[in-house]
Amino acid sequence: MHHLDPTPGHSTPRHASAKSISAAVLETLRPHAGHEFTAAGIHVQVGSESASRALGHLGDDRPELATPQTMFDVASITKIATMSSVLSLIAKRKFSLDSTVHYLLPEFSSRDADRITVRHLLSHTSGLPASIGSLASAGPDADSRWAAFHQDPWGVVLAGQCVAEPGTRVIYSDIGYLLLGRIIEKVTGQNLATALLKLLPGPNPHHGIQFGSGSNSPCTHDPMEVLPTHDLVHDPKSRFLGGVTGAAGMFATPEAIGNLARSFLRPAYGLHCKLINEAVTERASTNGVRFGLGWELRTTLPHWPEEPFDPSSFGSQGHTGSIVWADPTRDLVVVILTNGIHHGNSVSHDGALTKVLSEATCRAVTLYDQSLSAGRSDGLSA
Repeated sequence: MHHLDPTPGHSTPRHASAKSISAAVLETLRPHAGHEFTAAGIHVQVGSESASRALGHLGDDRPELATPQTMFDVASITKIATMSSVLSLIAKRKFSLDSTVHYLLPEFSSRDADRITVRHLLSHTSGLPASIGSLASAGPDADSRWAAFHQDPWGVVLAGQCVAEPGTRVIYSDIGYLLLGRIIEKVTGQNLATALLKLLPGPNPHHGIQFGSGSNSPCTHDPMEVLPTHDLVHDPKSRFLGGVTGAAGMFATPEAIGNLARSFLRPAYGLHCKLINEAVTERASTNGVRFGLGWELRTTLPHWPEEPFDPSSFGSQGHTGSIVWADPTRDLVVVILTNGIHHGNSVSHDGALTKVLSEATCRAVTLYDQSLSAGRSDGLSA
């Protein structure tokens, strides 16, 4: 297990402060404000230190400035909240990683329902397809499948069929996380937004997080109505299903995302050591994509920052323009949230925004390493 535990009496080398690292990240992003995004929020945690900063304004027609308290639509980073909540229920012995979807959701009618486990759903190895448009059981093409979803959303999801054998390869699947959200609701007897807020790990999990809608959040681009939007979830599935699902629908400050990631660096933040280790250890790999439970693990693919991130690092991305990376060997968390999708820029494997965010994240790690090797941080204070 890679988590850092300070040894009593052992002096810790001095490193750049969270304040100076966050300032460097902000300056790396500044030239791209107004082009790749209108608003950005940054949070850096180094050991017990943390700092948040913000850049830009909330939209092309919204001059209000972003602040460190601005809540962004984090899109698929919501899956990390879902995964964390599932692990909390497992810690409470409500079910196990090896419980089948058929056992937890008898209404799930896939032919493989009794072979797909919670572990498969969390690690994107269930064999279920990526999205609604890929559910062949719902129609002959993407348009007909979306039409069927709009008529009977949960009927379409619960009838979904696998496109690969469970446990054989990684298929990043929104469908799997829709099912996990449904499982959370069924096990807790609460709506998903309420259950997630109660189950999230950490000393103050409610702070800086809302589900289904944001408060004065930056504009995104509405894929359903082709209109600039704010305060409403961008993801069309989640909007149609009431605003929040296990796959998307979380609005959060950069600090809140940083705290969520940090709960997987230090067991004291709420999750059992064994479950943390399960989440950040490789469970599956396909074509260079490596997953633990929910977290994607360090790879050489373009959407990951280049060196010098450690191989034990883990992270997540949100389609709207957000990333979070955690490096256990450095006890370092870097969060960058943007509304890049407002300008048509999403986080994809080779997109321009992805390169911008990777460059900014690499700047954080490089500054950390340079200060550590020099054995000083005094001259780096912002």
